[in-house]
Formats: sequence, structure tokens, C-alpha cells
Amino acid sequence: MPSCRQFIAITPRCGSTWWCDLLAHAGLGRPAEFLNGDGLWCKSRPPNTPLISWAELHQGMACSSGTEQYDLKASWFQFMPLLDPPLETTLATEGFPTTIWSYLTRRDLPAQALSLYLMRRVGSAHSRKGQAKPVFDATWFHPSPANHEALMCWLLHIVQQEYGWEAFFLRHSIKPWRYIYEDIAQHPILSLRRYLRHADLRGVRRAELTLSPAVCARRATRCSRFVKRDYPTTASGDLLASFKHRFARQLSTIDELRGKEAAASLMKICAMSRLDRSEMKGL
Repeated sequence: MPSCRQFIAITPRCGSTWWCDLLAHAGLGRPAEFLNGDGLWCKSRPPNTPLISWAELHQGMACSSGTEQYDLKASWFQFMPLLDPPLETTLATEGFPTTIWSYLTRRDLPAQALSLYLMRRVGSAHSRKGQAKPVFDATWFHPSPANHEALMCWLLHIVQQEYGWEAFFLRHSIKPWRYIYEDIAQHPILSLRRYLRHADLRGVRRAELTLSPAVCARRATRCSRFVKRDYPTTASGDLLASFKHRFARQLSTIDELRGKEAAASLMKICAMSRLDRSEMKGL
């Protein structure tokens, strides 16, 4: 029967596409967002159709991935609709009984929110080697109240997903392998080597078992064509600095409570009930 081999829980703009590309080049499957609304599985189902069984999901994911033992990555808002009460009770037995769970986050929330804010405006999520740079509008970087509140909306969007994942892991006694974007960016080979060894110990086999995790990690890092998106350094830095200054108190509270409180609760705690949320329309 089809089953999920690896599940990589993510939040937006945490470097997951690059990380999964590294895993693919290292011979450890091809984790992808098969639950994305633009994916084959979602498009093949009538809108708002509830999941009947975990077997239905596994069959659909196997079809999307082209392999019985598939690897999946998903944001909380992609995964959450699957968790109807009847199905959630069998998650550990029929859903993901042998899955290796991992959780990728980003340490710098304001920078993550800025990346999401700009990605929505540019209309593309990733940059590859040799690809033309996207065009940025100077008005996006003005340190204005509108841009500040837009950034805060996206930051709360990220924080809500962190809260969802943490509550889910606690509810199901899942202890995921945790790793942080900034650490991967600073030490990609070391980070990948550690995860490959972790996966080996948990029984997830690489495509090329003759190569050591260290060799696979070095080759994968060299072969990946994804690069960090290059934003206008001065303009983005000024916007981020002004945003952090305006919301200094709120950001301190959010950083302390991230993963422990829902976004609506944080808005009340931080007295942000009048925050302009027009940025989120159409999401």
C-alpha cells in the first residue's frame, strides 16, 4: 500500500524548496507540495470534498509523486483541511504510522514576513542560477504605515501556522526533526549530512547507498540550482528596520509566545485589533 515516507512540515518562505532540492540531489526522494491547491491531487477532486480515508490520500499522493513511498512537504494551511475528527483519531495507525516527521522554520520572523510580502508582489517564489532577477517597485519599500501593517499581517500569517503545527505535534506526541533556515544557509553541507544520517537510522534509504552522507551532502549542495533571492539591499534593510522600530514591543511579545498562541490571541495581547488586514484579501 502507498505510504508517506517523509513529511516535511513548513511555514512560508522558510527555504523549504531549496532544502527539498538538496534532499533530491542527495538521493533522498523528491518532497513536494502535493497538497497545494494547484497540484494534481487537489485539481482532481470536487471543491470542498472531505477526505474519506487516509488510504484515499495515500493513493492520490502516490499518483502525484509517481512512487508508492512518497515524500511530502506541506504548510499548515495545506495540511489542516485533512484533519477532520474521524480521520485524526487514526492518524498514527492509518495515516502516518512510519513517517519521518521534520519541521523547518526560520529564526528571523520579520525577515521571513518581508520575504513573503515581496514574493506576493513579484508573483514568483524562487530564484535559480542564471535566471533574470525579478523587478521590484520602489513603493514596496517605503517605510509607510501601510507597508508596515502589510508586513505585520504576513508575520501573523506565519505565526498562526507555527501555532497550528506545534499544537498538532503536541496532540499526537510527534517529535519532529527540527531545523532552522538560517542554520542551513550558514552550514548547508553539515545540515544535510546530519539529516541524511538521521533518515538512514530511521530506515529511509537513499538512492545511492554506496555513497556516504558526507559525499551525498557535498554533491547535492554543488548541484542545486536554487539561490537566495537578491532583494534591493538598502531599501529592504530600511523597511525592515523601520518595521522593527514601530512594532518593537509587539515583536518582542510575539517572539516570546510564537508557537504557543494563535494569531488572533496575539493580536489581542499586542493590542493590534485595528490592524489593517486588507493585505490578506484574496488569500
